[in-house]
Order: sequence, then C-alpha cells, then structure tokens
Amino acid sequence: MREDLRNLESIILALKDTGRLFAIKAEFEAEGTRIEELIILSELCCNKNIDLTLKVGGPSAQRDFYEAFQLGAKNILIPMVESEYSLLSSFETYSKTEVLTVPDLNNSTIDSFDKPFSTKAAVIDSIFK
Repeated sequence: MREDLRNLESIILALKDTGRLFAIKAEFEAEGTRIEELIILSELCCNKNIDLTLKVGGPSAQRDFYEAFQLGAKNILIPMVESEYSLLSSFETYSKTEVLTVPDLNNSTIDSFDKPFSTKAAVIDSIFK
C-alpha cells in the first residue's frame, strides 16, 4: 500500500476511534472526485465499516445515482433542491433505489417553493399523498 494511502487510513481510523465519525463524504458535483479516488475511498470505507456519503450533481443526475450505489454509498446527498419540482425530480430519479438522504431544507428554501410549506414534513407529505 502506498504511503499516502496508509496515512489516509490511519487518519480515518483515528477519527473513527473518537466516535465522532459518521461517514466519509465525496462528491460528483463541481470538480468532484475522480472515479479512481472513489474506488479507493469506497474500499477503505467498506473494509473499516464506515458509511460513504456521495453528493450527486443535482436532482436529475441519474448516472451519479447509479455510480453512487455501484461504489457502495450508504447515503446520497442531493444539492439544488429548491422547488417542489426538483424535489419530485429527485424522488423520480431515485425511485428504483433503496436508500435516500432527503436534503436538509432550510426556511428560505421552503419559502421559495411556488406552493409554500410550513415544515419540512409538509414537503415530504406532499410527495407521498
């Protein structure tokens, strides 16, 4: 194993030992992470029993969703969910998978919907009616 990978592994294990490491996050969005780097990170997370969270390019980034699951991601972070339409698009893109991390919606996001919602739960409830 290369020295830099051994260093990365020891840092991750030290973080895990603190009890404060919940997952490792990588992303396809923006410059993102190269697939080779994700494979290494995925193997490391799998071997050390650490969840991998991948941030996709957006609500309709279907290929990102598929690759995230091929790499063993336990969570998917979906950015740019700023409307009811984009939230529905996220669910549609994701409909054939089992795990979903619903984006954290803040009040300004909720207020920006065409049809205002009072809480995050109201947003989710509107999807499943």
